Amino acid sequence: MIRGIVILWTIFCGYCLFAGVGGLDTNMISSSDAYAAGSGLGIVFIFILWGIVVVPVSLIGLLFKK
Repeated sequence: MIRGIVILWTIFCGYCLFAGVGGLDTNMISSSDAYAAGSGLGIVFIFILWGIVVVPVSLIGLLFKK
């Protein structure tokens, strides 16, 4: 069950990551440094959110491993 939670959370974060990157328009990035910086922060936020969930859940899974 723990492994399933980690896998589903990873898939969800990966989807959010690629959905955010796929929505970028190169013309907007070249004309707006603030937009590019905001997109970069969004990617970092997704990785941090992923780590906040995956690391504790994985540790709990290791503690209760049969």
